[in-house]
Amino acid sequence: MEKFSNWIEKKISPLANKLARQKYLQALQNTFLALIPLFTIGSFALIIISPPMDYTTMDSGVLKAIMHGWANIASFTSPALGYVYSVTMSLIALWTSIGLAINLGKHYKMDKSWVTVAVSVASFMITATMNKEGTLVFDYLDGKGLFVAILVTIVSFELYRFLSDRKVGYINSGRWWSSTCTCRIDRKPCSNSDCFGSSCNS
Repeated sequence: MEKFSNWIEKKISPLANKLARQKYLQALQNTFLALIPLFTIGSFALIIISPPMDYTTMDSGVLKAIMHGWANIASFTSPALGYVYSVTMSLIALWTSIGLAINLGKHYKMDKSWVTVAVSVASFMITATMNKEGTLVFDYLDGKGLFVAILVTIVSFELYRFLSDRKVGYINSGRWWSSTCTCRIDRKPCSNSDCFGSSCNS
């Protein structure tokens, strides 16, 4: 047993530590930790509106009375709790995509930019909601689309970061302007960054 424990410490522990420091796994971990409240609320809502047994097929007794009462509660709360379930568990792939993009942005110090989240989530929505006929379907925003959400979010985020770091498609409008400009009000020189305001001209 001691040899086995030593083998785990020498072989498995270093690999586990490397995996724990992997940026994508860290982002996924933080995402799912943040989504635990949504999981909990949606799960409780589903339990309340979904009695496990049909009381109409049961023999008379305490259990039937309990299931009958549960069914009445489910019927009364179904409109509200059904909506709660729809915006939590039924959209779990969408929330995962949003959370993963946010946490990857924090890892790369891009958390102040909403563009990375918008690009990642839009890419997932296009992938998950468009079928081959070109019509919209929303069947893969829940758990069925979770793996697609993770994969598409990571790929689209990294692609955007790659292009952004290399300024691919970046338009530097300032290069067509002179190094200085004159403000209309006080006629004093101002920097290039001010040349695009309403108070300056070239």
